[in-house]
Amino acid sequence: MATNSIKLLTGNSHGQLAKLVADRLGIELAKIMVLQYSNNESSISIGESVRDEDGMDALSDACARQGKAD
Repeated sequence: MATNSIKLLTGNSHGQLAKLVADRLGIELAKIMVLQYSNNESSISIGESVRDEDGMDALSDACARQGKAD
């Protein structure tokens, strides 16, 4: 039986905080590549398998951006 591990995903917003959380949990940050396009769209590529894994993206600033006017 396979054992699940936790994958900690973070983008560009809170890199230092993500590293502190990963260190505290004793895990590595998942390999992520974030591309930002000139039209403010983003593309995110996860550079490792996350199939059958538990993932956490608690370090996103998406909630803060919801109220942001362009």
